[in-house]
Amino acid sequence: SLLWSFSKDDSRKKSYERITYKSILAGYPLFTLGALLFGAIWASSAWGRFWSCDPKETWALITWMTYTFYLHIRFILKKRNGIAQIISIAGFIFTMITFIGIRFIDYFSHSLHSY
Repeated sequence: SLLWSFSKDDSRKKSYERITYKSILAGYPLFTLGALLFGAIWASSAWGRFWSCDPKETWALITWMTYTFYLHIRFILKKRNGIAQIISIAGFIFTMITFIGIRFIDYFSHSLHSY
């Protein structure tokens, strides 16, 4: 989606936008099931509660809310550039923080997610 912002060709911009949209549309239910629902079920069996406000759970929720906002902007408000583009980039950054950043930080602090 970052390529989308720098392209001067309108057909290329539309292509990048469509790829971004379809990728988010495919990944959103997978993230909802995998990171939120099954993660909560696993946390319940491992620690006895669905939510403990640890950094991994919090960032997963932030990522999910960001992509929810992106899809809301696309479906309801019919915005395809500008704010939707910024939200998609933020969502990607938040996804990297959720899956890589928190694990890296937790590795050195030896907390819950340092496996």
